[in-house]
Amino acid sequence: MKQPAPQSIDTLSSSSHLQAFFDCSSDVILEHDSAFRCLAVNSAGVSLLQILPQDYIGKTSQEFIDHHLDPLPHLSFFQELSTCLEQVLQTGARLQHLHEMTADQETRFYEFSYTPIRDAIRIIAIVSVGRDVTADQIRQRQLDHFLRRAQTRLLSLIRYINSCNLAQESLQQREAVLQTVLDNMPQCIFWKDAQSVYQGCNRQWADLVGIAEAHEIVGKTDYSFAWSQEDADSYRAFDRDVMTSGVPQLQVLTSRLHVNGEQLWFNGNKIPIQGIDGAAMGILCMFENISDRQRADELNKSAELLQLVLDNIPQSLFWKDRELVYLGCNRNWGKAAGLQNPLEVVGKTDYDLIWKEEAELYREQDRQVMETDTPVLHLIEHRHNADEQEAWIDVNKIPIHDAEGNVIGILGAIEDITERKLAEIALQKSEAQLRQQTEQLAQTLRDLKQAQAQLVQTEKMSSLGQLVAGVAHEINNPVNFIYGNVSYAHDYTQDLLSLIELYQKHYPNPVPAVQQEIEAIDLDFVLEDLPKSLSSMKLGAERIQAIVLALRNFSRMDEAAVKIVNIHEGIDSTLMILHSRLKANANAAEITVIKEYGNLPDVECYVGQLNQVFMNILANAIDALEEGLGVRDQGAEESNRPPTIHIRTEVTDTQQVRICIADNGLGMTEEVRNRLFDPFFTTKAVGKGTGLGLSISYQIVVERHKGSLQCFSELGQGCEFWIEVPIAQNVPDEGNTKAEYPLPETTRDLG
Repeated sequence: MKQPAPQSIDTLSSSSHLQAFFDCSSDVILEHDSAFRCLAVNSAGVSLLQILPQDYIGKTSQEFIDHHLDPLPHLSFFQELSTCLEQVLQTGARLQHLHEMTADQETRFYEFSYTPIRDAIRIIAIVSVGRDVTADQIRQRQLDHFLRRAQTRLLSLIRYINSCNLAQESLQQREAVLQTVLDNMPQCIFWKDAQSVYQGCNRQWADLVGIAEAHEIVGKTDYSFAWSQEDADSYRAFDRDVMTSGVPQLQVLTSRLHVNGEQLWFNGNKIPIQGIDGAAMGILCMFENISDRQRADELNKSAELLQLVLDNIPQSLFWKDRELVYLGCNRNWGKAAGLQNPLEVVGKTDYDLIWKEEAELYREQDRQVMETDTPVLHLIEHRHNADEQEAWIDVNKIPIHDAEGNVIGILGAIEDITERKLAEIALQKSEAQLRQQTEQLAQTLRDLKQAQAQLVQTEKMSSLGQLVAGVAHEINNPVNFIYGNVSYAHDYTQDLLSLIELYQKHYPNPVPAVQQEIEAIDLDFVLEDLPKSLSSMKLGAERIQAIVLALRNFSRMDEAAVKIVNIHEGIDSTLMILHSRLKANANAAEITVIKEYGNLPDVECYVGQLNQVFMNILANAIDALEEGLGVRDQGAEESNRPPTIHIRTEVTDTQQVRICIADNGLGMTEEVRNRLFDPFFTTKAVGKGTGLGLSISYQIVVERHKGSLQCFSELGQGCEFWIEVPIAQNVPDEGNTKAEYPLPETTRDLG
């Protein structure tokens, strides 16, 4: 889990920050600011000092003592604590101090390390970490007691030897015995006279300074060995202080450089040797080699510092050995694994942690990293933490090598990217919503464009329908007048012809004037041609009536109600209007129309709109055929194929009427066919097409009539449209009636 961002050090923020961080530690941890006010104390410290955190936090040790009503169990500790904090603040250096604490008649020892924390300018806090070293102190005190007894006996023996007037032989024997005793002691022992000249030592010290025999040290000084001038001066000055004061210096941490160059650490004891009169005769020194212990302490401190550094890293870290057994982790990883203390992970495997189901997968990944000696970087995993919270993590696994380059384990670094992942998911959702809104707006814009185009086209067709209807009406009246009177004229003419025939029969020799007029008007020709002229007039009037009927059928553009109509009449009316374009002319051959009408029932539809569909599709078919004629003229193979429009109608199994309109033109590509019904899409030259006809036709058939409009075409193979509309429309009854347009009754008069 990610650590919170660093905060300024004050009583409240630092307390909340460090409390959770240090509570799991078994060591006592306290934090004070530069004014010695307590900022934080962990659970181990509360338990040891027997205090309430709220009573101490925010106060100095002295303020805490002054305001504490009850006797403090560890008053001396708080007094020593103030002194140590002052010393650290003054020197700026790390300080170690041993605190002796007694509770319930039991004395325990705690070794505290006081570490200053700095910002770029000054010390801003002091962290105190205390560890229980009671067992070490008990062993050390037992050893000190033994050393004091040995020192006492050794001093007594030396005094005895110096004061006795024994025979030379007896003295040499006693010195040999003494040397044997000294050589068998584990400590380094040596003694000097009042001028700090060596008078003797044991084998351990002789080995350290690099002499073959212990007696060879007699007469030498600290300047005789491999120590620097500065070190030798400090050793002699220390000796003089001890001999001058007459006070032994015990348990002093000191170091010496071994002849082999190794730096050794000793627990030193220097005791003045005094004569009977109390005058200083020399100094006895006993050094216990504690290098291993010192190195162990330094390693422990380094490990603590390293752990502290790792615990402050925002990533979660863990490391395993070659057998995939955990060797350690930092606090973030331990928290994610449900551990109270990171040390609890040591010796465990993935099977012992909360992700037992995924354990084998994790172990297989780790094995692969170690076997291939190849790191795995930025592996994104989704999982649940110990608190059941959903989390996304960025995993990096790196093989650990020894000095020889052998893989000895694996290091895992995990970064919690939950916040980033949630932000990405939120961004994706937002983008999806934005795309949806964009698509909705685009669709709305397309709908508006289509509606606008349809309104324009509808208005044009409505105006055209009104014009056609007006023209048809105006033509219909005089045509009806002509047609209605042709039959009367025919009858009258027959009567007159009969009369002339009768007159010629009874008066074969007319007067010269009449005979001359008969010859002038060619009466025989008139008698023969007049009936024919009347028949032609009648046929023309009937043709005009048929055209007027077609115009009236087609002009029903503005009828909004559903009508029951004969589909074939609508098709025929459209063909009648387009008749002039189907005939041959100087630039194009005649277009043949083949009609295969099925037995269709009357259909409920929006008559005018459906006629508009027929008009658009048939007009496009004629355009395609006219365009194809010019191309075909260039190839002999296609020149014998006359341009043809094939119209077929039938009833489908789904109770729909299907109208198929096919032409044998040039056809179209798949790309053009896919965009055929898009608004404003056209392949015609500028000024010859708006790109709205088929788009509006599609809306009329599909959206208005709940039918389907399909196009089948291949380049060079012509084109075929299928119009399918239901026989009955599912709309409320609006008084649907059969649309019939009979010819008006014949009248003899206009108006």
